[in-house]
Amino acid sequence: MTRRGLLGMIATAALVAASVVLGVLGTAWDEPLDAVVFVITFVAAVVSALYTVLSYRVAKAGSPLTLAQVADALAETVRTQWRLEAEHWSVGVPLYPPYTPVPELSGSWSGLVKAAAPNVPSHRWGKGFADLAGDAGQIERTFNRVPTGKLVILGRGGSGKTVLATQLVQSLLAGRKPGGSLPVLLSMASWDPEALGCVDWVVSRLELTYTGLRVPVADGGPTRARALVEAGLLMFVLDGLDEIPAAARGVAADRVNRLGPGQPYVLTCRSADYRAMTSTEEGSMRLHGCAVVEMADLDPAVAADYLIQTTGDPARWDDVTDTLLSERHAPVTEALRTPIMVSLAREHYNPPRTTSRDAPPPDPAGLLGFASPVEIEHHLLDSYLTAAYRSHGRASGVRRGHRWDPDSAERTLRWLAGHLAGQQSNDLAWWRLWRIVPGRAVADELITAAAITAAVTPITGSLGYGLACAAVGVATGVLLPGLRAPLAGGEPRRLGLQRPTLAQCMSTIVFAVPVALLFWVFADPPTALILGVCVALGGPVTNTLSLNGGAAIDVVTPGRALRDDRRAALVHAVEAGGLSAVVGWAIMRSYPQLGPAAGAVTMALAVGLTGWFASAAGRFTQTRLWLRAHGLPLRLMRFLDDAHDRGVLRRFGPFYQFRHTLLRDRLADLPGENAVPLP
Repeated sequence: MTRRGLLGMIATAALVAASVVLGVLGTAWDEPLDAVVFVITFVAAVVSALYTVLSYRVAKAGSPLTLAQVADALAETVRTQWRLEAEHWSVGVPLYPPYTPVPELSGSWSGLVKAAAPNVPSHRWGKGFADLAGDAGQIERTFNRVPTGKLVILGRGGSGKTVLATQLVQSLLAGRKPGGSLPVLLSMASWDPEALGCVDWVVSRLELTYTGLRVPVADGGPTRARALVEAGLLMFVLDGLDEIPAAARGVAADRVNRLGPGQPYVLTCRSADYRAMTSTEEGSMRLHGCAVVEMADLDPAVAADYLIQTTGDPARWDDVTDTLLSERHAPVTEALRTPIMVSLAREHYNPPRTTSRDAPPPDPAGLLGFASPVEIEHHLLDSYLTAAYRSHGRASGVRRGHRWDPDSAERTLRWLAGHLAGQQSNDLAWWRLWRIVPGRAVADELITAAAITAAVTPITGSLGYGLACAAVGVATGVLLPGLRAPLAGGEPRRLGLQRPTLAQCMSTIVFAVPVALLFWVFADPPTALILGVCVALGGPVTNTLSLNGGAAIDVVTPGRALRDDRRAALVHAVEAGGLSAVVGWAIMRSYPQLGPAAGAVTMALAVGLTGWFASAAGRFTQTRLWLRAHGLPLRLMRFLDDAHDRGVLRRFGPFYQFRHTLLRDRLADLPGENAVPLP
C-alpha cells in the first residue's frame, strides 16, 4: 500500500470514529430531533468516507491515456464534429472558387525556406509561389507545399474561407496516422489578444470545446490540452482574424508571430481587412514567415450552372444566366460572385416543392430589377430568413414540435444580431448573455432572501424571525465569497470524478480541528463534534467531485454545455447546502427562540442558492426570465437549436454563430425597435 493510500485509510477511520462518538453522545440528549440528526450525520459520514475512498480507487485503477492516445481520441472527435457540422452548412455541393498566391503579402520564397523549422520534411515543399495555386480539393497539397507550415487564406466576405478551412481539417484528418499531429479549427471571434496569448487562448478554447482536455496528464502536471500543444501535436486552424476588433488585430498578429517556428497554423481573414492591417508601418502588424493565398471571385459560368441544377425548369433562369455570362459589371453579376450569395439565390428561387399545392417559386428575373449589388445582397439575405421559417417538410431536418412564428423568430434573431454586433463578435455564448441583465447581483440576494423568508417563517411562526434569518443568509453569501468559488468564473463547468490529492484531504482535516476546538470552548462538545465532522467531510467530497469533467473526450455543444453546468451546479449546491444545514442546525441549538430547524434551513438555502447563482446555468436562468419579460422566447436554447437545424446558425463547439457575418450584420441593421435594450 502506498503512503497516500495509508493516509487516506487513516483519515477515513478517523471520520467514522468521530461519527460513532457523535452518535453515542447523541443518545444522551433528550430531544428526539437531536438523535435523528446524529443518525443522519453518522450515515453521511460513513457514506461520504466510503465514496471518497471508492472514487480514489476508481481514479487510481483507471489506466491513464498516453498523450498519443489522447491525440487519437481527439482526432476522431474532431473528424466527427466537422463532418456533422458540414452537413448543416450544406457544403457537400462543390461550389468553391479557386485561390491564387499573393507574393507581395508573403515575403520572399527563399525567406520562407530559411524560416522553416528544422524538423519539417522538405520533400513536399513547392519550388515557388506558383505551386500554391489551387482549389478546395487541393488545399491540403497547398498547405504541405509551404515550407514554414504557416498559411493565410484571404477572400471577400462570403467567399468560403471557413468552408475551405473545414475542408483542410477534414482532409488532414483523413490522411492522419495514429499518434500523429492533428488540426483543430477554432473561431478567433472570442479571442481577446490583449488579455491572452495565442497558446493560452487556444488551450482555453480546447478545454471549453472538448470534454476530457481539462484533465491533468499527471498529478500536478499540465492539462491534456496544454500538453498536446507543448508536444507539438496540434496544428492551429484559426478562422476569422477580421472578426477581432480592428484596434486589437495588430496585437493579435504580434501574438501569432510569437508562435515558434515548429508550430504550424492556417489563418483566414477578409482580404480588405488583412491588407489594411499590413499596410501600416508597424512591423508587428504583418504575420511573419507565412504564405498568403487569396480566393478569387466565382466564375460567372460556374455560378450560372449552379443556379439551374435544382430547378425543374432551367428556362426560368435564362435572363439571369445570360446577364451573368455577358455583362461582367451588371449588379446581378457583381452580387453573385461569392458562394454565399449564389447559394442564397438558389435556395430562394429554387425552393423544394413537397406537394402540388405549394405556391409557385418566385421568378429569378426579379434579380435584374435591382439597381445595385448591395440591394440584391440585402434582398437575398432577407428572403433567406423568410424561407428558413416557412412551413418545413420532413426532409428539412427540423425537429418536430419546433414551430416558431416568423415575425417572432426574426425579432429574436434581430436582437441577437444587434447584441453580437455591439460586442464586435460573432460568437454567441449563452453564459455571457447574463451580462446584459441590469442589477443582476442584487437580484441574486433578493431571491435568496425571499426563499429564506418563505421557508423559515412557517417554522418559527414569526415573519420577523424569517426576515432576520434572511438577513443572516444574505450576509453569509455576501461576506463569504468562497461559497461562490467552486462554480464562479463565468464559463460552463463539467462534473466528473477525480482522485483527491493528499494536500486537499489533509488541509480540510487540519482546518476541521481548530473549528471543533473553538466551538468546544465557546459552545458545547456535541456542537463542536458536528462542525468538525462536517468540515472534515466537505473537503474530500468537494475535491472528489471535480469540475474539470471526466476523462472521456467528446465535443461540447451549446446544449451539452448547459446541461453539464446545470448538473455540476445542482450537485455542488446540494452538497454544500446539505453540509451547511447541519452546521446551521448545530449553531442554532443555543438559540431556542429560533430553533435548530430554522438555522438548518437558513444555511442550506443561503449556501445552496449562493452556489447556484454563481454558476453559468444559474445566471442563464435569470437571463431567460429577463428576456422573456421583454418578449423573447423563454426556451431560448430550444430556439437556438431550432435556428441551427434550419441553417440560420452554425456551431463552433459550445458557441453559436450566425451562418455568416453578412447575415448577422444585415439583421442588426434591419429597421425596427428592439424591445430588449442592447448592452
